Amino acid sequence: QKASNKISEQSSEESIEEINTRIQDVKIFFSTENKKLAQDIAEKYNIEYIYVGELEKIYYPKEGLDKFDLMIQQGFKKIYYKNGFSVYKIELS
Repeated sequence: QKASNKISEQSSEESIEEINTRIQDVKIFFSTENKKLAQDIAEKYNIEYIYVGELEKIYYPKEGLDKFDLMIQQGFKKIYYKNGFSVYKIELS
């Protein structure tokens, strides 16, 4: 029984580590001005849509959010904009 507890403890630790990695990746994705890095993160998580609204504008720098408008060649396309709220669709090849 101790062995099974040890396995479940390891699984929990891995899950927490994965969650922390994802949280960091989200921060980097929205904050970085590096288009290649943002594209790599989008590919890693198979991101299809990005929502940028008031909350994102509070938490992340303008320069990081503005990059999405500049990423048309990387497959990022703004499909909705209204009252400062944007939705981008990502079509990665």
